[in-house]
Amino acid sequence: MDTLRPFINGQFIESKAKEYINIYDPNIGEVIARAPRCVEEEVLSAIASAKAAYAEWGKPTPAYRAQLVFHLRTLLRE
Repeated sequence: MDTLRPFINGQFIESKAKEYINIYDPNIGEVIARAPRCVEEEVLSAIASAKAAYAEWGKPTPAYRAQLVFHLRTLLRE
């Protein structure tokens, strides 16, 4: 079973969490992974990172951002 790690500021980190949450596959009802119940410091760091990313994301034009999203869709389909 996989143990997930938080993705903060563009990188996966080792969580300081002591508790984990089970992640279930809804098709079979079985636990497929576990995710850390992040500590406050990790949550605040994720929020700060998201705010900084949002500021950068707002700089390109909406048309350019749409192109990026459609390109991501293509990559996911491949």
